[in-house]
Amino acid sequence: MTENNNIDKNDDEISLKEIVQNVHALYAEVVKKIYIVIGFCVIASGIFLFNHFMFQPKYVTETKFLVEGNNGGGGFGGLLGQFGLKNSGKFNPYKIIEVAKSKNILKKIFFYNTDSGLIINQILKEYNLVEKWSKKDPKWENFSFKNKEIEKFTDLESKAFLNIYSLTVGSQSIKDPLLNFSYDEDSGIYRYGTSTSKEKLSLLIVERAYAELKLFFEEELLINQLNSTLILKEKSDSIQSLIYKKSYQLAGQQDQTLGLVRNQPGARKAILEKEILALTQAYSEILKNYEIADINLKDTRPMFIKLDETISPIEPTDSSLLISIIKGILLGGIVGVLFIIIWKKYEDALQ
Repeated sequence: MTENNNIDKNDDEISLKEIVQNVHALYAEVVKKIYIVIGFCVIASGIFLFNHFMFQPKYVTETKFLVEGNNGGGGFGGLLGQFGLKNSGKFNPYKIIEVAKSKNILKKIFFYNTDSGLIINQILKEYNLVEKWSKKDPKWENFSFKNKEIEKFTDLESKAFLNIYSLTVGSQSIKDPLLNFSYDEDSGIYRYGTSTSKEKLSLLIVERAYAELKLFFEEELLINQLNSTLILKEKSDSIQSLIYKKSYQLAGQQDQTLGLVRNQPGARKAILEKEILALTQAYSEILKNYEIADINLKDTRPMFIKLDETISPIEPTDSSLLISIIKGILLGGIVGVLFIIIWKKYEDALQ
């Protein structure tokens, strides 16, 4: 038993000794070929310095908001169930995400007119897109958007719109879009963010993005339901006014006859009473339908609640010369040392 313990102890000592020898050998190899490490440091630092001097400050903005809809039970939902109407359940957040990134919303943002012109033309100017495109194709010279309706776009306008759409929401070749949208499932918070080279443009894009998304879900998506509710409201008001009018006529008729029953005035009184009764029944039915429609609208209508937003002035993103150099040295040093170690192991394997 003692002999086995001594053998294990010797093996451990040999293994530890081998590890120390290997580390010492690798260290000596790195010191011997330190010029390779320095070379990698120079190359990496050069890349970071190039990115530093080519860096363009950006203005980053963000709007946080919640979307409150019906929760599938209680309140309005219970009342609707009594009338045999279905409750639509909680508003689907993924529907909001898809709409937020859609061309429909982006089109409304792009073609919003400001004191500086259409937002889409401001993007063209800010990023010198016309100048860049003109170098490849002279047809782009002096290009700007004239039409606000996609259906009336020329081929050139359609191509420009799709290019700017990709620049705005991102694509495989564009990893840093002007506008991004996110949703946190844990907190239920939505975020609209922008990142452009101009403060005013960043604020304008994120403001319009939130406004158009809110308008779409609170108004446009429910326009038919809203119109039906308004029609019922107008009809009920009209019948109510007619009831008041007929009631005054009946009262006037009674005043003229001093309560005495005569054939002609009596017939007129009976007609007015029947008309008032019919109108009252019709008013009651329409009012009930209006109340149900109004409750249904309120129950299914989402409510956008803004929690936070970026306000001017915005501090632009920055790049530090010192940090860029440090990053270059660290990255170059790590890559250089790994290269020497791998190369050393490769040489040893061949021997």
